[in-house]
Amino acid sequence: MALQYLERAYKQAKHPSETAYYLAIAHTYNNNFDKALELFKEYRKKAPSKDYTAIDKYIESCINAKEMIKFPINVTFQNLGPNINTEFPDYYPFTTGDEKTIYFTSRRKDGKSSKLEFDGYYASEIYSCSYNGESFSAGKNLTTLNSSYDDQAVGLSADGEYLFIFSTGIEERGALYKASKKSGSFKKEPFIANVNEEKSIETTGFMSPDGNTIYFASNRSGGQGGYDIWLVRKLPNGEWGLPFNPGAGINTPADEDFPTLSVDGTILYFSSNGHVGMGGYDLYKCDINVDEGTISAPKNIGYPLNTPFDERTISFAEDGKHAYVSMSRKGGQ
Repeated sequence: MALQYLERAYKQAKHPSETAYYLAIAHTYNNNFDKALELFKEYRKKAPSKDYTAIDKYIESCINAKEMIKFPINVTFQNLGPNINTEFPDYYPFTTGDEKTIYFTSRRKDGKSSKLEFDGYYASEIYSCSYNGESFSAGKNLTTLNSSYDDQAVGLSADGEYLFIFSTGIEERGALYKASKKSGSFKKEPFIANVNEEKSIETTGFMSPDGNTIYFASNRSGGQGGYDIWLVRKLPNGEWGLPFNPGAGINTPADEDFPTLSVDGTILYFSSNGHVGMGGYDLYKCDINVDEGTISAPKNIGYPLNTPFDERTISFAEDGKHAYVSMSRKGGQ
């Protein structure tokens, strides 16, 4: 939608040099990659050297996106409809394996927070809905998990018994929590030891199907840069070990986030804006060899699941054919 206004500004005799840069970004969002490349290269000639890395990353993404669009994956999309989606942001969906319950985050008006935040939306809160195979129930606010601060669903165990939450309710910058289901409802609890650090931010978490490994994202020291994916494993004595970083094969100097696993625990999915993709965050997958404890090199899931916009989460039902995502697409609410 910004394209027409940026084009008008760009045609003015006197316009800021960075107009070409923002116009190029707008063209990527409209899949006009040849025009975007032309403008990125034009701007690079007069851009300050500190912007070279960002410009070069966009150029690389445009070239890669042109190739990805030639070979689209076979996928169709269905909007969950007005029972779930609103005019406010609705995002981070996670499904139980049987697909009967979906948990998601929303910044809609009917939550605990009655005040708009600086970006024009309300505080984030956690919701759930049920699915009977034909239709979705209306989103229900999980009041026991939500505070007057930001609360987000950021992961779900394979059996649906543990919901992982990012909340700013206690730590100023936010921390991870685990919610355990008891008597049909969730109760928020502290996360496992060794994961949350006072000097860093832990954003997302996910438990392996066997319950012995926690994957999480953090910007703590000792990683590759930005937010990295980390692992912590349960020891033979039942205690949790120290977190370790799987290394540069998975993590980049940019950001990796939202690690999730397939129902059988053999595929790791995550989002990244550091690996080569279409721009912004893309979704990637790695094969996990459980016996050898190895993880393969990341592979981009492909277009049109990935786009020049940010794709952050994907949550699969146990059949492996249905998944839930939050995306910016035409035809939404």
